[in-house]
This record gives sequence, C-alpha cells and structure tokens, in this order.
Amino acid sequence: MRPSERRYSFSSPTQDPWYAEAILAYTSPVRRDLPLHLDHLLAGPAQLHVELWGVTDLPDVTLDHHVEVSLNGVVVDERLFAGLSYQRFDVNLPAGLLREGENLTLTLPGDTGAPFDLVHLDRYGVTYRRQTQARDDRLTLQTRAPRLTVSGLSSPQVVVYAESGRTLRYLTQQDVASSDTGYTVRFAANARQEQRYWISTIEALLSPGLAPSRQPDDLLGGRADYLVISHASFSDRLGPLLAARQAQGLSTKVVEVEDLYAQYTGGVFDPQAIQRYLVDAAESLGVRMVLLVGGDTYDYLDYLGVGSMSFVPTFYATTHPVVRHAPADSLLADLDGDGVQDLALGRFPVRTLEELDTLLAKTLAFTPSSRSALFAADAHDGRVSFSAASDEIAQHLPADWSIERAYLDETELPKARTQLIGALQTGTPLISYIGHSGPMSWSFDNLLTASDARALTHTIQPNLIFAWGCWNGYHSVPQYNTLSHELLLSPGGAAALLGASGLTEASSDRALANALFTAAFDRGLTLGEAILEAKRQLATEAGNQDVVVGMTLLGDPAIRLQ
Repeated sequence: MRPSERRYSFSSPTQDPWYAEAILAYTSPVRRDLPLHLDHLLAGPAQLHVELWGVTDLPDVTLDHHVEVSLNGVVVDERLFAGLSYQRFDVNLPAGLLREGENLTLTLPGDTGAPFDLVHLDRYGVTYRRQTQARDDRLTLQTRAPRLTVSGLSSPQVVVYAESGRTLRYLTQQDVASSDTGYTVRFAANARQEQRYWISTIEALLSPGLAPSRQPDDLLGGRADYLVISHASFSDRLGPLLAARQAQGLSTKVVEVEDLYAQYTGGVFDPQAIQRYLVDAAESLGVRMVLLVGGDTYDYLDYLGVGSMSFVPTFYATTHPVVRHAPADSLLADLDGDGVQDLALGRFPVRTLEELDTLLAKTLAFTPSSRSALFAADAHDGRVSFSAASDEIAQHLPADWSIERAYLDETELPKARTQLIGALQTGTPLISYIGHSGPMSWSFDNLLTASDARALTHTIQPNLIFAWGCWNGYHSVPQYNTLSHELLLSPGGAAALLGASGLTEASSDRALANALFTAAFDRGLTLGEAILEAKRQLATEAGNQDVVVGMTLLGDPAIRLQ
C-alpha cells in the first residue's frame, strides 16, 4: 500500500488519523489522478487496493457517497455508501489492464442527491508479479522457490537474509556476477515453504543509530502525594512550585518522562510508559495528584514539517461519535482500565521555558483575594438555553460570592465582550462560560477569541476558567496556539483552565459542572480532586464519555477554588 501522511483527521474511523488527501464533489463529477509507480512488471494476476472513508453524514440522504475506481480509463469498481465509514476496495484486475507508468483515477460523480460528497483517501497500492530487480540496491520479496536471481545491484558486495517466522538467517552460499544492469546475485532458496528474503548491497544496508541507555533515578522511592512528570527541558525550573506544594503539607517528587520510557517501554516514546508508571507510583508512593509539564502534539513525527514536538505524550481516544482521536490525558491516570481516571491530573501545555515561567508565576499567584465570579453564556440556539444552564451551575457557589453575568440572551455582544475581557484583565478569580465554542473562540459570535486572550496584560491575579463547550481543552494542535493556550500563556488570563478536548453535549457539560462545583465548594477539594470526584460520579451514568474521558485540566490539580 502507498500511504501519504499529509493530513490529519480527528474523526477518522480507522486507528490511524493520518490520510493522503481529501476529495470533495458538489453536484458535478470530480476526478483525482493518482500515480502507481509500477516497474519491471511481469504478466500474471494483479490486484488493486484502495482504502478511504466517507466524511459527510447528512440526515436527509440515504447514501452520502459514490466513488468510482478506474485504471487506465476503465472503471474497475464503484461503490455507494453512507456516512462516516471506512471502505476498502480489493479489485482483481483483468489481464493486460495493468501497465507501467499509468495512473489510477478516483471519481466522485456528485450524483448522490447530497449537496456535496466528501471522502478522505487513506492509502492505495497494487499487488502484481514483478521481476526480481533491486531498487536502490535493495529488494525484499516473499516466495517459495528452489533458486532465486536478483539483478540491478550496483556492487558485488551483497548480503542475503532469509526470514522464516521469527528467525532471520544469513545465507552464505551465493553467487555474484557482473551483468548489463550492474551485478546479479543467485542463491538457493526454500522450495518447501514460503519465506521472506532480504537482499542488499553492503553500502545500501540500513544501520541503526546507537545511543547509551538512560539510567533512571529511583522512580519508586519515597513518598509523593504530588507527583510531577516533566520533560527534561523543564524539570530544573520547578523548584518554586514544589516548595509551595510542600508548604501545603504535600510530599512531592519530580520524574522525567524519558526515564519512564527507559523503565517501562524499552526506551520507546510511548504514553503507555506514563500510565504503567502511575500504576506503580500510586501503590508505592501514595500518589494522589499528578502534574504533566510539557505540551503534546498529535504530529509527534512531524509529518507537517512545522518542527512539531511532543514533550509529554498522551493517549488519543473516542470521546464523541464524531471525534475518534481526541487527546485524552485522563486515560493516563486510568489505573484499572475501566476508562475513568483514578488520580487527579493536570497539564502545563508549555513548549518553551518562557511559557513555563509565565504559567508557573500565574499558578503561584493564584490565591483568590475576592469571592467574585463572572458567568458568561452563549445565546439560545433553538435547542439549549445556555443562560438557564449557567444559572443552574452558578447556584452551587456559596452565598457570599458575588456573581456578574454576561449572557448573550440578555446583553448585546459588544457589552458582553467588554464585561468578559474586563473580568479577565482585572483578575476576577472564577470565570465560567457555557455555550458553543471551538479551538479559537467562544460562541459563533466570537464572544472571546485567541487574539483577545493574546492581548491580555499583567493582572493583579490570574483567573481560574471553566469553559463548558466543545474543543476548549484541545491542546495538541501543532500549527498554532489555541484559545486555551493563549489564556494560559499570555501575561494575563488564566492560571488554569478546564475544557473538553473534543465535541461535547450541553447536557454532559452541565452535569459535570454541577457535580464539580458541589465537590469543590461543599467539600473543599482541590480543583483536580473535584474534577476526579465529578467524573467518577458521571461515569456511573451512560452517555458522558465526552466529558469523563475528554474533559482536560490545563493547569495544576492542586489549585483550590477557595
């Protein structure tokens, strides 16, 4: 198969969110020609493979998608299908149709009756009989034959390996001769069973990179109520935060995530190392709260070429029928595999030392000097009264708290924006918003935007922000800073923000908010502990995956609301 990891889709119905390209047709045909790059073709059976998925899922259309697959101008398969669904085409090709240098064509006829048809092409390829000709001085093939001849090698220094099951065997008996195309190697093969063979010139052999393994610190020694898992770039700057938490009576410990890879995943970058360590740390160290220090990105292999780096990786999981690959920090702290976190957990989504210093300063400065809050709400959308939901949440604040409201049902947008930005700038301790939102803004009317947050300057004290809606905790996009990043990393704004990493339902947001505020104000729990208790409560009810798994704390779980 020919993958081309150029685009990312959080809604991919496969385990791999990366795909090659999008194909969009309205009500007229759209064609996409795709190269196959065949060479040294031999006559015989061949099979074409195409993997794609439908994206659009329109309620009034039975079959949203129509795809035709053509080779050299001949339609070899077509399919009508519905919704967000994966499709694989495996087409046996007629003899003589496959030729070197020709193209595969995908066509969306645009005739489904839908206003548009969008599919994502994942990968494609062709299986065919090919001459045993090396490419770039290497060839891998799988066959059952008494003897094999491989040509097209540029050097007589050739190695041959045979692979059978889990055994790799170096073949010493081989005959290398000069030919018109360079050099040819002949060797005895296994005619009794199919094996894989690896042929290469010595110069073309791939060599592993070697580096000394890390010698981890004592990861499980001592006691740590409060555990920090940090990237090595940031661990030296955490002293003031640890001192502050120790002053609260918490025992602390810092470990570097690279040591967890060395100890738990054989040195391989993998979020499972964090989860496996936390299982042991909870038992051995008595861990109750965990802070991750370092941002994440879904593009940790830098397919997009923007210099993307994952400092502390996370799992990606389904949080909504449409969102199949949402960053799910909560699952790092799921110690028993039931899908619900078992420890209070937060993250500093920082990428630079400057960002870390800013967020550390705001975290340490968050000591609410007033009992005041601003509650903002989106306009009624014909289905949900966000104002009523906000009032319901606000009822959980103690009676001596003063509450200001910025509701788009009651207040003109310019005035509501002024109220909200003023509360952010002057240090109102608690700010809550409920309504429609995206990674870069609150409400379709842009009640608050990333550029607004970026412009915030130093305040008397930072805020604690609860953003009830979609995408407010989405922290792994590599190309830009989201609204949540800007609120946390600007000189003014938030010390911590709670938001969802994907789509949410208003009913789930409201239920979590009610449970969380009850735990925080009635029982005096830290923010992280209140989130943990609220999620456990909601996990007993069906339909709350969007917030139980997807709701993410960007900030220190040891912060208190009062």
